[in-house]
Amino acid sequence: MAPVRRRNKQRQSGVKQEVASTDDGDKKGGRRRKAAAAAAASGSGSSAVKKEDDGPLPPFRRPSRTAAAASASASAPKGTILVNRAPVLTLWVAVVANVQGYSWDSSLTFGRFVAGMFAQAKGRSLGIYGGNSRSGGGSGRTKGKDDELPLTVAVFGQHIPVVYVQEEHEKQPRALVRGKPVVPETAARYLATAFHDALPEARKALVALATAIGSTEQLNKQAYDLYCQFRPQVQGGVKGWGQKAEFDLGFVRALAQSLAK
Repeated sequence: MAPVRRRNKQRQSGVKQEVASTDDGDKKGGRRRKAAAAAAASGSGSSAVKKEDDGPLPPFRRPSRTAAAASASASAPKGTILVNRAPVLTLWVAVVANVQGYSWDSSLTFGRFVAGMFAQAKGRSLGIYGGNSRSGGGSGRTKGKDDELPLTVAVFGQHIPVVYVQEEHEKQPRALVRGKPVVPETAARYLATAFHDALPEARKALVALATAIGSTEQLNKQAYDLYCQFRPQVQGGVKGWGQKAEFDLGFVRALAQSLAK
């Protein structure tokens, strides 16, 4: 987890690719779920996930929501949460980072950075934000130090600009937004407000999903693709901006079970 130095152009390129995937994810989601359901009907099913010492992982196959939820009904309680996508993404990124080995406080700041960065890029693509908007994630550069490249950590397929702060007995990274470190307590309050009493169950379900994958390297590669499978399904375009929809914990649990087999 040693920090590396990356140029902003590289990080911006990665963001553009992720935003493009976000833009067409809703359109492709239905076709992907139908294809997965057809594969399940033909008997192919979900491939088993190998452990690290068993060699490379097989290609990830997505179970349909209907089949996955049905498989979970017998062993896990169902539950849905009415929430918009940003808190779900924030919590998922934090869980992924925590499983990678970062402290929970650090992980919360990474989640807020990634969710803000994605929201900013999506808002610009919809014409909600202007081209120079700095809301959300944005650059981690400190004003007046344009020649300095910030330290970064690799989480969720992104290179997140960080600064190290003292945390108990060692220094830990904090994501930078507009040159200032994100405050973990602020991120925690944001999640508590969005999820209310359901936050512990939501985190537990996402932890089970993250740990079902055999290696942190593979988790980092698949994290965004998995998010596209379980994120709340909202309307496309401006109508879906900030819209709340059902976050299905039963589907998340079933997805974790299918990966753990």
